[in-house]
Formats: sequence, C-alpha cells, structure tokens
Amino acid sequence: MIRSKNVPSAVWKPIKIPVGPDNKAMRHGTQYTNGVVLINKQMQHPQAFFTYQNYLFDHYANAKPDGELSNGLFKGYDYDLDANGKLLPNDKIPGGYVNSVRYLLVRDGARVPDAQMKALLSLANGKEAETRLDKDVLVNYGKGTPAAAKVLMEQKDISMKDQFTGPTTPTMKAKKNYLDKIENQTFNEIIYGKQPISAFDTFVQTWKNAGGEQITKEVNEWYKSIEK
Repeated sequence: MIRSKNVPSAVWKPIKIPVGPDNKAMRHGTQYTNGVVLINKQMQHPQAFFTYQNYLFDHYANAKPDGELSNGLFKGYDYDLDANGKLLPNDKIPGGYVNSVRYLLVRDGARVPDAQMKALLSLANGKEAETRLDKDVLVNYGKGTPAAAKVLMEQKDISMKDQFTGPTTPTMKAKKNYLDKIENQTFNEIIYGKQPISAFDTFVQTWKNAGGEQITKEVNEWYKSIEK
C-alpha cells in the first residue's frame, strides 16, 4: 500500500482485474520476445559468443549469493555497497549510476525471463533477499511492486497474448497509430473519471469503424495462412 504525495488521503494498492458479466477477466499479455541476436555467417569462431553468453547466464543472470557477480557487474558503476555491505539503491551510488549492461554484447546482458517475477514473489511472501535479483528488486523497485507481482501472477491465466507476429498489414500502416491513440485516450479518461464506463462501448464501435475491424480481418487471414 502506497500513500499519494499530492493527495494524502489517496492510496495506491494493486488489485485483481475485476470480472465482467460473463465472469471472465482478460488483459493484454506481453510479447513472447523482445529482440533477437544475429550472428554474421562469416564469423570465424561463433562459439566464442555462446561461451561469453553462457558465462553471463551462469554468473550474472542466475548469480549465486557468494558469486563474483552476486551484486552486479562493476562496483561503483551499476552497484555499490554501504558500510555494512548492504546494496545501495541505484540513485545513492556515489558518482551516479551507470547502466553497465548496455555495454555488453546483448542488450539485456543475460536475463532469465521469469527470474525477476520469482524474486518479486519471494519478497512478497516475506522471504529475505539473498540473490542478486532479490537485492536489486528490493532496493530499486517501488515498495508496492512485490505485492503487485503477486496479484499479477494470481491472474496469470487471463493474460491474452497477441498471436500476430507477421509484417505490418496495409490497414495497420494507415490506421494503427490513430487507433492506439484513441484507445489510450479513452482508457485514461475512464480511469480518471472524465468519461463514464459506457464510453468503452462507444470506443469499441469507433475502433471497429476506423479500421480496427479490417485489421482484425487481415491478421486473421495471416494466421490462417501459417496455421498449417
């Protein structure tokens, strides 16, 4: 539970997504991937990359509590410790925080997809921070994040992932920016009380008429073309 600075009586608290009239709840799911690594076929020793990356997975992504990268990559840059050996928050690092991961060959350095969520759930369940990720999320994530992660995972089965991974369709090129804009605007106005909940139904019809229905047709046709 987090108190608002601007409105002292207001409280931020994670809650489950409520169900609709059919007793179902759904939310946008995250994408399956967020990037790829391409290796030039002319590279003489491509195995060197995998040796490098496997080292990071073994010693950084899944760092043991007493390992050489148990707190981070470079002391004084992406992490530092206080006089008691406790991890400092990123904004308290003397000289300023440097995101050292950005200097590695892969954008995320090495990341186990569900490790952060497991670390958050571990803290939400009252366990002590032991691993590098545990300590990182404890000092650098918002105080309500572990509780939010717990709520999120309790409803993990309602996450609806977009199955469309094909090229931009003709109508997407022409209409998607506008459709995304009116979606975000409508949702924000409903959340902040500027429009009634019934505005959602009006938005749906507008979205369909402004190109959404055609985009749905195009992506379904794409899906059928690869389904075999």
